[in-house]
Amino acid sequence: MNIQPTLEVRWFFDELPFAIERLFGGIIAQERIDWYALPCHEGCGIKLREGRLETKLRQQSEGEFSLGSVVGAMESWFKWSVPMPSDNMPTTSLLKGTGWVPVHKRRWIRRYAVTSEGHMEVMNRVASGCAFELTQLEVYGQTFYTVGYEAVGREDALRQYLDLVANEIHAKYEFASGQLPLENSYGYPFWLNRFT
Repeated sequence: MNIQPTLEVRWFFDELPFAIERLFGGIIAQERIDWYALPCHEGCGIKLREGRLETKLRQQSEGEFSLGSVVGAMESWFKWSVPMPSDNMPTTSLLKGTGWVPVHKRRWIRRYAVTSEGHMEVMNRVASGCAFELTQLEVYGQTFYTVGYEAVGREDALRQYLDLVANEIHAKYEFASGQLPLENSYGYPFWLNRFT
C-alpha cells in the first residue's frame, strides 16, 4: 500500500478557462476513465483508477493560496493506493448500479521535480515536487474543466514545492484578473457531489 501526503490548490469551470496551447503547447493529453464512489463527504474521495483503488482524505484546509491575481483554496490531503487484482475487478454494470460515476479525463500536465540543487520540468511522476495540470472532465455527457497544483513529497516541504512551481508558472504565463478565482476553488469530492 502506498500512502502519500499532498498539498493541492484546484479550480473547476464549466468552460475552458484559457487556451490549452498557451500553457501546455507541445504536451500530449493523457486519457483515462476514473470511477468515483458517490455520494461522498467533501473531505473524502474514493475512486478506481487504472487497476488501483485510491482513497483520499482531506487532512485540513490550509487557508488561501494567493499569487498575483490568482486566489485559491489550499488543502492538505493523504492518499492511499492499493492495487486491485485484474481478474477480480468489478464490472461496469456493478459499478453503475452501486452509485459509482465514470469520469472521462483528458489531462495536460507539467511536472517539476524538486531537489536540493533546484527544480526542473520532467516527463514522469515525481517523488518530490509539484505538478500543474489542466484536465477536461466528461460526466454524463457534460464537459467541465479543472486546473490545479499538486505538491508531493515530504510533508514539511510541500508548501515550498507548491510556491516554487507556482511562481515559475505565473512568471511565464500571466493570468488575467479573475481567471482563477477563489469561488471556483475546491477539491474533487466537493465538486463531484453535484452529480449525486
